Order: sequence, then structure tokens, then C-alpha cells
Amino acid sequence: MIISLVVILFLRDRKHELGIYLSLGEKRKLVMAQVVIELLLISAIAMCASLITGNVLGKLVSESLIASDALAQAEPVSSGAIIVGGSSLSSNLSTGDITNAYEVKFSLSYILTFLLAGLTTVLLSAIYL
Repeated sequence: MIISLVVILFLRDRKHELGIYLSLGEKRKLVMAQVVIELLLISAIAMCASLITGNVLGKLVSESLIASDALAQAEPVSSGAIIVGGSSLSSNLSTGDITNAYEVKFSLSYILTFLLAGLTTVLLSAIYL
């Protein structure tokens, strides 16, 4: 929804520029093709940058959570069990299990789905106007 609104605002700001192109005799299809190509290129670059920064920030948060879990496990526990609501639960998790749970990885299918969904949203927003 936010991406659609940004695209609509972007196109409304360029309304006068598009009118000049049309008044100079440029075909409407070519003007729209130019706008769509510009939007898709800018969006693809922005989404790739967001995937990279998201991956870096995700790894930092993951390492922070692993470090806090390691500190929590290093604290001495009197009976070796966690008491929740009056009942005790023993922990069978190893350090490897915790590390695997917090590991940040992007699969090719995730990246393609993210890019396809984002670019489709931008394309539909541009065509809507």
C-alpha cells in the first residue's frame, strides 16, 4: 500500500513533464513505457539494497540474540530446570540448536519472491495511473 502511494505521488509530481512530452508529439505509449522502465529500475535497485542491508542487520540482531542466550545459559541455575507457572521444564537445547535457530539466510526463492512481489506492486501502481 505504501509503495503504491509513493509511486502515485511520484507520477503526480511529474505530471507537467509528461504533459510536455505529449505536447511535443511523443506517443502516449512511449511516455508510459519510459515511466514504467524508470520506476522498475529504481525499484529493483532499492529492493536489492534493502535485501543486502536487511541481511546485514538481521545477522547483527541474530548475533546479539545468540550472545544474550549464551549469557543467560552461563548464569548458574540452582536445579538445572526452568520453573514456569509452578511446573518445571528442563532444557534440552544445545548451543548448535540455538545458533541454527537464529541463523539468518536468504534462499534464492525468497529473494525472487521478494523482488517479484515488489516489482509487481510498482508495475500495477504505475499502470493504475
